[in-house]
Amino acid sequence: MACAAPFTPTVYFPLTVDEALSQKAQLLLKTECADLIGDMNCEALPARHQTRIWIYVKAATYGLLLHALILGLPSAEFGALKPAATLRPVEG
Repeated sequence: MACAAPFTPTVYFPLTVDEALSQKAQLLLKTECADLIGDMNCEALPARHQTRIWIYVKAATYGLLLHALILGLPSAEFGALKPAATLRPVEG
């Protein structure tokens, strides 16, 4: 039996929501879109009372994910889609 290839995201984008919607957004992503997402990281924006969720996906699934997010979170702000190759490794 062959093992599945590891999920390697090819693009990423930010999704910004009000603090009040942050848990709903994360739950939607984890339950309804988990098979489309490679990873996600949250960033608090306290001055704006918002949360930015960085979402890492395969380019081929971006359109499907975007459609689901627009339907589930119509007030969310979507940032620019960028190639994952532009990510800088974290030094530590």
